[in-house]
Amino acid sequence: MKYFRQTASRSILFVILTLLFISAANAQVKKPNSLNASIDGHLKSSGLDYKKPNEIAWIVNYENETILVGAQDDFFLAGVVVAQKGQFRETAESLSEILKLVHEIDFVKIGLDNDGDLFVRTERKGNTMEKQEFVDYIGIVSRAAKTVRTRLQPYMVKK
Repeated sequence: MKYFRQTASRSILFVILTLLFISAANAQVKKPNSLNASIDGHLKSSGLDYKKPNEIAWIVNYENETILVGAQDDFFLAGVVVAQKGQFRETAESLSEILKLVHEIDFVKIGLDNDGDLFVRTERKGNTMEKQEFVDYIGIVSRAAKTVRTRLQPYMVKK
């Protein structure tokens, strides 16, 4: 489980960082802004277990989920890799189940990324974020990941 969480963290970190860079020509880490500062403060005061690999990303452990959080300029993203490519069987039935989940679960995106990883994420635009709003987003992503993992368990590859 620890290996999966570390590997999932690395995969989603790559996805978040890719999404957060404005362009390949401007792929440098920017100085933290008020959104980054508010997220930093919320994490420090929340008591949550987290790591900060750089100025725009945090790895948060919340309710047994490894949630990757990223923020740059006025864009916030929090997500979980539910299953990496090869850990999930893509069949007509499993993809149909994903579509049902997309309809049933509010405030998140559920899908397969370009690497074939199954993910759950939420996004938001804005320059600041209140602590309760931040905690709510983390909770929404955590609960959605658990729901997706439970419902798609029949399609997970057993090791």
